[in-house]
Amino acid sequence: MQVDTSRVAIALARTRLMTARYPYYTLTDSHESGAKEAGITGHPLVQDAPAPESDIRKGFVYKRVPHITLRDIANNEEIDEIHARWQEKFEPIRAELNKQLDQSSEEWEVPRELDEG
Repeated sequence: MQVDTSRVAIALARTRLMTARYPYYTLTDSHESGAKEAGITGHPLVQDAPAPESDIRKGFVYKRVPHITLRDIANNEEIDEIHARWQEKFEPIRAELNKQLDQSSEEWEVPRELDEG
């Protein structure tokens, strides 16, 4: 296999890559990125912020994911409902497991992984 490494071929490839428009990503430093950030966070765009320059050297925004902390989980109002719903399903299974193993394991004592031995 031969690869053309002449200056002309490299310049052409670089130009095609740098001028191509990729609809999946936005530039970190662009109006679209600022508007999307404001929509996700709910905070309005800062009026005194410097104008975006659409500088490719500042990178792309690939995807955004919510930042979930332990505080978010602990303060979740639905956690008790979720626990109760799953507890109803797991309790009969735990009781059957205790019966077959002839023991009395509490919920937190049930092994999570299968013993290989």
